Amino acid sequence: MNIKKRGIICILLLMSVVFVACKSDNKKSEPVIKAEFTFSKLTDKDFEDIGTQDVVKEDFKKVSFILHVNNCTNIDNRIIEIPDLKDIMNAYDIERYWYGENTISDSPGEDALYSYDIMFLSKGLTKENIKSIFNNKKVVIKWENRKGKEVKNTINLSDIMKFN
Repeated sequence: MNIKKRGIICILLLMSVVFVACKSDNKKSEPVIKAEFTFSKLTDKDFEDIGTQDVVKEDFKKVSFILHVNNCTNIDNRIIEIPDLKDIMNAYDIERYWYGENTISDSPGEDALYSYDIMFLSKGLTKENIKSIFNNKKVVIKWENRKGKEVKNTINLSDIMKFN
């Protein structure tokens, strides 16, 4: 093999090593956490779905909670703790959780998604009352980082609440 070919092979090998090292380092970065907690007015369709007499559309809020935990391919022992939204809503004074549905995708080594859509009886409550219901209710995400150290991220639900 001539010197020119050896040089090209060496350069290609060096580039491959650098590429693998960079790619490996990106995989080991910390997860990206995004959480939304929104209270919205009902649409006419939402209110029709409730199908209850003696209430008006303004007596309800549509609650949407979404948690994305991305970039999890190279962390270990991820644990996601989400408080029971139904229990929290119903513990305030009367039964306020009307109905809801959720989607959970939480497999080790993959991105996680928690999604909840809930009809919430907000009759008689101000925004401040609603915030107080969820005050000190926390979502906790724990994992082991690339150095083997446990990392914990805590999100207070009342801190991320939005009203539309």
